Amino acid sequence: MFFNTKYTAALCFATCVAFSSSAIADIVISGTRVIYKSDQKSVNIRLENKGNNPLLVQSWLDTGDDNQC
Repeated sequence: MFFNTKYTAALCFATCVAFSSSAIADIVISGTRVIYKSDQKSVNIRLENKGNNPLLVQSWLDTGDDNQC
């Protein structure tokens, strides 16, 4: 019984270590908030790829209403 618990713990640890590298981000955003004047129709946000490979970024805007379809 002790071997099974030890084996299961080691397997869980190895799985976590194997997938933890996917959490490293190569995209850097210039800021966390965008504030612009009401007379402006657009604003630029700088994204920088710090990695060696090209990456695809998806973004969207919403009103923050969780009930909106």
